[in-house]
Amino acid sequence: MNPSPKILHLSASDSGGAYVFAENLITGLQSHNINAKHIVYSGEHESFYFTKFKKLDHFIKFSLHAAEKFMQLFYEKDKDVRFKFSMGKPGIPAYMLKKICKDYDIIHLHWINKGFINVKDLAVLNKPIVWTCHDLWPISGGCHLSYDCQNFQKECGNCQFMKNPSGHDLSNSLHQQKADLYKKLNLSFVSPSAWMDQNVANSSLGKNHKHLSINNGVDTKVFKYKANGSDKFVIGFVAANLNDKNKALYRLIEAIKLLPNPSDFKLLLVGNKKHDFEFEIPIDYTHVSNIQSKEAMAEQYQKMDCLVCTSSIETFPTTLMEAYCCGVTGLGFKVGGIPEIIEKMDGECAPAFDINALSVLIQNASKERGDKQQISEKAKAVFGLEKTAFEYLKVYTELFNNKA
Repeated sequence: MNPSPKILHLSASDSGGAYVFAENLITGLQSHNINAKHIVYSGEHESFYFTKFKKLDHFIKFSLHAAEKFMQLFYEKDKDVRFKFSMGKPGIPAYMLKKICKDYDIIHLHWINKGFINVKDLAVLNKPIVWTCHDLWPISGGCHLSYDCQNFQKECGNCQFMKNPSGHDLSNSLHQQKADLYKKLNLSFVSPSAWMDQNVANSSLGKNHKHLSINNGVDTKVFKYKANGSDKFVIGFVAANLNDKNKALYRLIEAIKLLPNPSDFKLLLVGNKKHDFEFEIPIDYTHVSNIQSKEAMAEQYQKMDCLVCTSSIETFPTTLMEAYCCGVTGLGFKVGGIPEIIEKMDGECAPAFDINALSVLIQNASKERGDKQQISEKAKAVFGLEKTAFEYLKVYTELFNNKA
């Protein structure tokens, strides 16, 4: 029997969809008896340590992240763009990165910013690298989402996030550094959606490397249908940060205002709130925060009748897949990877940021009230972990068998 590759997954944080997907993928790989480990740099589930002293460890991690943002202060347009752009440095010492990776055949990168990995240090690994493009950062000069900008297709520069954009601004220099680095790497990009894979194919950093699309998978043993009836139609909205401008909760609120019988609806908000909303919510609503487990998250989906995604851009939102697996109807705009999920479930998207059309979709969903158990069963077949793990396993096996 041929040996199977040992895979190390690296994540900067245990919050957000990238971490959730990595955990799901590892669960799926282990069901195939693949040796897969996840090192998480920061958060409740952290598994990387500089020292044995927790407070000192957290101070070092905070300082590395703060150092990057301090360096960025001299370039950024304003504080609103601070976390939309990352320089990819500093990071843990290169020798520590090499040490944690030495016993593995393939390194799988997820989200590596926040002071975790100095991107230039990837050159010390000398191993095949699989990089899941949870956002555009791996193929851009620093932005996580480019919105309408297509400069990453060439060499970046004239960046919308810079104080003094020019052809040779910070984004351009960081882009060139990545270009020089990537020539030295055995690098494969995997995108959760065909939309993101097309971005990789069109990018100057990604087009010359192997790239493909593998849809993210969901742990259907946790995210599943459970009857939880309500006399009102429950509209769900989920975001790690409910104030996140990209998630754009205000668009849903505007659509709710157009509903003809608002008393027939209830809103369930799931996520943390950094500050008070800048709008009034016109219907009865419940806010649930500090969700700490997949099981707790599944319980919230099971209370919903529909989940609405109003983001300006999304790669392939895990929340929509999880909700569908719980029997919830997904709604959203036709942007990024959102329609790929909804259309797989025979749903319909509203044209980009058309509030009237979104309100009509919510009304129609409330009238039709699809069979939640039937929705769940179909979603499990479409978004189950097994298919995702199998597709990634093919990528790993090819790299493992072809390594020098």
